[in-house]
Amino acid sequence: MNWKRYWISTAAVFVVAKGLVAALFFAVIFDFVYDKPLPGARPEGEEFHAAELICMIAWSLAFTYIYTKGHQNKGWAEGIRFGLIVWVFYFIPMVTGVWAYFEVPANWVIAGLVSGLAESLTAGQLVALIYKSKTV
Repeated sequence: MNWKRYWISTAAVFVVAKGLVAALFFAVIFDFVYDKPLPGARPEGEEFHAAELICMIAWSLAFTYIYTKGHQNKGWAEGIRFGLIVWVFYFIPMVTGVWAYFEVPANWVIAGLVSGLAESLTAGQLVALIYKSKTV
């Protein structure tokens, strides 16, 4: 494994996909959805941000690691495909599971699926770009 590319990719996924893209969707685009209190959610100011940060780092490490194990150097199309696979096997079950057990509004589910798709596709493109061979 190319450790330099791995750490650069992990950092890019963490900062751009899990940080900037997620913030854009949660705090700007879908602010009207996520700003409302949800049943069973922690009140404002009582969240465990450290736990979320640890999970974001773990997600970025795992996303990059799994990508590198199946990397075929097919460029942006491979990044899109991998991002879609992660969305289907991670975000759809996670958001649907929350919806199935908690009273969340339908617009929360839609916002979660769209945000997850944007994060996954962005992360896939970043890793594909960083892992793209210079001799293609």
